[in-house]
Amino acid sequence: MASNPVASTLLAWAHSEHSGEVEVLPLLALVVDSSRENDKRPAKLVVSVPDDWVKNIAGYDQLQDVYLVSRVPRELFQEWDKASREAGSQQPTEALAG
Repeated sequence: MASNPVASTLLAWAHSEHSGEVEVLPLLALVVDSSRENDKRPAKLVVSVPDDWVKNIAGYDQLQDVYLVSRVPRELFQEWDKASREAGSQQPTEALAG
C-alpha cells in the first residue's frame, strides 16, 4: 500500500498547528482480530473503536472527521525509543502496546 501525500500533508499540518485536537492512538491497542492474506481473501484487521467513530464513518452521507492510519518504520521507532529511554522516559515501548 502506498503512502498518500495529501493525507501525510494533512497530518503534519494538523499536528503542528492544532496538536491538542489531533488524536493519535496505537493501532495495536485497537486490534481485536486479524487474519493473514491467502488465495481466497486479503489480509484484514478487525479493530474496536468508539461508536462515535463508526457513526462518523458509516452513519452519515458526508464524512465528518478524517481518520488516517500511519506507519512508523521499526528503525525509526527503535531510534526514538532508545533516545527516550536515555532521556529518562520509562514508557515508550510499553505505552504503544495497549
